Amino acid sequence: MRVKSRRCPGTALTPVIPRVSQGPRFRPPAGSRRDWIGPPDKRSNLRPVIFHVPPRESPLERRLRELREETQAWNQHFWARQNTAFQREKEEFIYSRLKAKGLETRDEAGYARSL
Repeated sequence: MRVKSRRCPGTALTPVIPRVSQGPRFRPPAGSRRDWIGPPDKRSNLRPVIFHVPPRESPLERRLRELREETQAWNQHFWARQNTAFQREKEEFIYSRLKAKGLETRDEAGYARSL
């Protein structure tokens, strides 16, 4: 397993922390009449959904769609943060275990060590 990290002079192994994404980068065609589900987000691993807005959307349908969009945004933010924190803590754990065994974070060939 290769660990994606960067080495800062005079410091321990520093994990690369990705930004939280701002939303889906794809857009369905203007005439689309269905919800569109995009590819998994790199940070949250959730598939973003762009909900179809019918031309004669009732107030109740609108409220449901808006609640679904809010829930999707909350889930996106939560899982992006959760996965980022997990990766960072995983890197710290691997570093602490390697340090306890007296090993460097890189082997003789320059590859990141794993447990």
